Amino acid sequence: SVAGVVRALTTADELSVTAALFVRAFLGMMGLLFGNAFIVGINQIYDVAIDRINKPFLPVAAGEMSKRRAWVVVVASLVAGLAIVKTT
Repeated sequence: SVAGVVRALTTADELSVTAALFVRAFLGMMGLLFGNAFIVGINQIYDVAIDRINKPFLPVAAGEMSKRRAWVVVVASLVAGLAIVKTT
């Protein structure tokens, strides 16, 4: 999370905090967020029936997002997350 990254960067005594380090930390956090979007998206696609009862406010369960569009978001999140991880 953002708090974990900030805490790690501000409490390290021997670490030279530079702009490049912040960029790398930000990219790492974005990779994790895209990974989370992938996992949560898969869950929403496959658990629509359960979510309609327990979490009717979720986009797929509420009918605000189609399964097709959800798949596009999930695949895009996967590709973006893997691209960030590979380049950093």
